[in-house]
Amino acid sequence: LSCPYCIADWRGRESRFDRTAFQGILAGIRALPYRVCLRIGAGGELFTAPEILADISALCNGEGNVFGVSFSTNLVADWDTVIAPFIASTNTAKLGMGVTLHDTVIRDIDGFFAKARLLKEAGVLLYVGYVAVPQRIAYIPEYRRRCDEIGVPLIMNALVGRLAGVEGADPLLEYPHDYTPAERRRLRKLWDTPHGYHMLVEPGERARFRSFV
Repeated sequence: LSCPYCIADWRGRESRFDRTAFQGILAGIRALPYRVCLRIGAGGELFTAPEILADISALCNGEGNVFGVSFSTNLVADWDTVIAPFIASTNTAKLGMGVTLHDTVIRDIDGFFAKARLLKEAGVLLYVGYVAVPQRIAYIPEYRRRCDEIGVPLIMNALVGRLAGVEGADPLLEYPHDYTPAERRRLRKLWDTPHGYHMLVEPGERARFRSFV
């Protein structure tokens, strides 16, 4: 995907994934003298990387100190040919996923939630992540309702940086600083936790206040 609000600086760099080095790191982790819950952040969509998925399956299926493995995915991959075979080959009791709903570029929202439901039913520990794009705040209650139906949390993230190409967004505005007071009031009510709102949105509000004094 190419989300208009993505702040990942690795997008402009050449991919230099070294599986031998990656497997060496995993071997070192498995040799640690304590239990580990491992979060794998590969700088991209893991369902396009079958070699990494194979290593994740091996971790989940093996014995030892690694009791949990998780990663993020946008769930765009085909269920029947990509996601389902991975799930069938993996001990989902050890598997977690943060599935990110990028509704500015993912058109099949029903398909996204259908896949999320199937993952939940397969035993994957799951949450849905969502970035609070100002133009799409009105959609959040429906997304939360659909998450509640599945039985997974909706975890909110603030928009960071500038936004272009989304429903008339002003590309000069800088977030979270430029959320309007009305947008902040709506987000405060919709956020998953008061602590999350305080950490992710209010710093921009304080910066906005200081810019006027």
